Amino acid sequence: TSNISLNSTMPLMWVLTCARKNNPPFSNADQFEIIANHLPSPQDEWTFNPSILTGVAQASVPASLSLSQNYPNPFNPSTTIHYQLSTAGKVTMKIYNVLGQEVRTLLNEVQNAGPHTLTWNSRNDAGIGVASGVYFYRCEIVPSSGTAALSRTMKMLLVK
Repeated sequence: TSNISLNSTMPLMWVLTCARKNNPPFSNADQFEIIANHLPSPQDEWTFNPSILTGVAQASVPASLSLSQNYPNPFNPSTTIHYQLSTAGKVTMKIYNVLGQEVRTLLNEVQNAGPHTLTWNSRNDAGIGVASGVYFYRCEIVPSSGTAALSRTMKMLLVK
């Protein structure tokens, strides 16, 4: 049995034994590709048999950020923002007014790849309700892999 919960940030490893049905056994010249959904780390343990290994390369995952239109839009008093990360990294989500002034920081933390959701309650960083109008939400990720930062911006409308 496993002590790892579904909410654990610990990467899970599948153990797999490969065999060819009605074919000769694998040889040293055979090549295999292992794809992991997390960045390699010193905690990873890889065991190969036969033990001859000619090279290990990290798969290139295209860095991308998908930011969806908030819902509902127009909204009052709160709205939900969905986004998807293709890689882990430091993520910030900020709300701006039409003058480009920062109104609220909803998120500023490292997150794993995958789908994420945030809710904005139409309040600024001081907890004060903002006026009706057009606002922009901007999501930026600085990938852990060291690739260039990506950002997306969308418009939303608060109607009171």
